[in-house]
Amino acid sequence: MRRRIAWIGAGGLAGLALVFVAAVLVLRSAWFNEKVRERVVSTVETATGGRVEAGSFQFDWRRLRAQIGAFAIHGTEAAGKPPLFRARTVAVGLKIISILERRVDIQYLEVVEPRVYLTIDSDGRTNLPAPKIHSGRSTAETILNLAIGRFQLQNGVFEIESRGQVPFDARGRNLNARFLYELAGPRYRGDLSMQPLDFACGSYGPMPLDVAVALTFEKNRIGVTSAKVATGDSRIDFSGAVEDLVSPHASFRYDLRASLADVNRILRVPELRRGTAEVAGNAVWAGSSNYSATGRLHAYGVEYRDSFVRLQGFRVDAALAAGPAGIGLSAIRLAGDEVNSASQVPVEGSIATAGLRGRDLEFHGVVVDTLGGKLPRRGAGSQSGSLHRHRRACGFRGPSRGVPVQRPTAAMG
Repeated sequence: MRRRIAWIGAGGLAGLALVFVAAVLVLRSAWFNEKVRERVVSTVETATGGRVEAGSFQFDWRRLRAQIGAFAIHGTEAAGKPPLFRARTVAVGLKIISILERRVDIQYLEVVEPRVYLTIDSDGRTNLPAPKIHSGRSTAETILNLAIGRFQLQNGVFEIESRGQVPFDARGRNLNARFLYELAGPRYRGDLSMQPLDFACGSYGPMPLDVAVALTFEKNRIGVTSAKVATGDSRIDFSGAVEDLVSPHASFRYDLRASLADVNRILRVPELRRGTAEVAGNAVWAGSSNYSATGRLHAYGVEYRDSFVRLQGFRVDAALAAGPAGIGLSAIRLAGDEVNSASQVPVEGSIATAGLRGRDLEFHGVVVDTLGGKLPRRGAGSQSGSLHRHRRACGFRGPSRGVPVQRPTAAMG
């Protein structure tokens, strides 16, 4: 009996070994590579509704890495025009969760030289194709539902026909995307999130952003149902839409809560040391670089320090307006403490206008009252006194990178 059990065990192990060897041979075969390539092409064509081209295909069974060269998705663009999407290479790293349930996670996605080419006709229709869904089953169908551990897009270009190109690079982690196609629109409805997305723009960045967006795509309109973008201790929530893709314009409602330390890091204004700013309002884009934003600013715990002035614990309320020329504040009310080496003087006052133009800070119509004593002159120590209110009024301008500016002299009386 023991010998029989031993032979059965040995036979079982030999069978498993043969199965393993056969599986390895299948995974390494040209037949399996072609089947995987056909499955990728079929899945993408069903989800997008476009025609897919895939050049070379390689599958590394040891690392579960699939790579496609000369990958392209053709939309409804006219013959002879570039495809809706193309890339030099697309590589995917896989992780098998369950063979029986055919559950596979995407560990990473790497796309080299992605090119997006969008056409818009006179009716506002784009070359985005309609997905191949079973219209008899439901009024809406999921066409994409995926999770990617990390991703990277290198040397990308986004182009709208006859409107120029925008280069881009992006990388991030924890990408989740779910898109539906609704027949009633027809429209695409999707949810997209990334934590974090590393973003760089010109000389600013890279900035790690947490992004969560719910949006819709339909004829002549892109709607943002809700969006949240966060970095550090700052976040902005907004919603709105881009209308008329032939002559695009947009309007949004926004709610911003920003750490001034993050503002310092992003906008390069080192005089703003700490504090929190809250702004809510509306933003409008009228095409090209024509944009504007208005809102109401409330800031607290503000510390400002340059070569001559140190302000801390300030509260600021003002009307805000921003545009291509910079950021401006008006009807500013403020209160806090001015600090020097010998004293801390409570102050309150108003500023008619203040603006950030490039890297220059401008102030006009400054009126400041000191409480509890005289306002020290430059170079003088603190001066005690009775509970009088002292005032100064001025207008001055200077660079915001520590270059000395003339400090207004207080009017004592």
